[in-house]
Amino acid sequence: MRLFISYTEEAGGFFQPPDVPEEPNTWEHLCLVDGRHYAVLYHPIPKDQDARIDLQVHDPKAEPDVTELIRTFGHPYRRYREDRERDYPPIGEQLDAILKAFNQLRLSGTGLPKEMDELLGKWLAVKRAHPKPNLLEDDDAGSGA
Repeated sequence: MRLFISYTEEAGGFFQPPDVPEEPNTWEHLCLVDGRHYAVLYHPIPKDQDARIDLQVHDPKAEPDVTELIRTFGHPYRRYREDRERDYPPIGEQLDAILKAFNQLRLSGTGLPKEMDELLGKWLAVKRAHPKPNLLEDDDAGSGA
């Protein structure tokens, strides 16, 4: 069971999460946006919630704005994006590797879609206009000569 809810605590009331002693992870706070807390519950909502919290149940499939809000600000989604950003190679390196591979295909005679062929042409033009410095690549680098 997954139940998405939102509530406020500004009026003095507090959300009472499910209390299931044999299951410590009964709910997860996802984010706080514009004074509303968003959470996912893995058990039914406990009865007798304080009316001041304006508790609302959401169906992400029927409420695309809630889905977008959770995907943008929800802690699990932010963690996943941050973890990937940290662990992936820099975007420039990724693009360079992909474009080099497509360029090799093109040079070997493989036909490419028009958009990719045009993109490769632009990429190669930029590389020609702004060549990589070779200060450290020449034979005299570091020799003191």
